[in-house]
Amino acid sequence: PPNMTGAKYTLAVPTYLADQGLHSFQDLAKFKDQLGGKIYGIEPGSGGNSSLKKMIEKNLYGLGNFTLVESSEAAMRLEVS
Repeated sequence: PPNMTGAKYTLAVPTYLADQGLHSFQDLAKFKDQLGGKIYGIEPGSGGNSSLKKMIEKNLYGLGNFTLVESSEAAMRLEVS
């Protein structure tokens, strides 16, 4: 059984971008330049990355021009700090 019932997979952003209004997936496209057109994921092959790839391929939330950078959880955290 899952150890975190009700947990959600989402993205983290630097505080300065949250302060500027980046609060949801719907806001991402407005911040493309500040994000460098990149979304930093976690380990290659993870379920979260698969979901992000599908969102980019289908241009959900205007993410069609973003690139997913598959990395590690530690590297993703560095991008957020």
